[in-house]
Amino acid sequence: MDKFVTRPRKRSAVEADEWKTEEPLKKYKEECEVEEDFSQPIPWQKIEAEGLDCDYSLLFDKEEADYFFNQLEEEVEYFT
Repeated sequence: MDKFVTRPRKRSAVEADEWKTEEPLKKYKEECEVEEDFSQPIPWQKIEAEGLDCDYSLLFDKEEADYFFNQLEEEVEYFT
């Protein structure tokens, strides 16, 4: 059992203070901006068929979605 127990690495004073910087505030502001973008109710649509019940919504227009998809295609590494 001991091999599964690990002790946390001791941090230097510099590392300990890093988490206190503006990064959490920046992250919080980014989350607020996202909430503002989706503050309106998202219109859900439904696809139904035998053995199928799918709810979906469009969050991005085609241009934005294509941009994100192309970015992911460049960054994702496939293991086949």
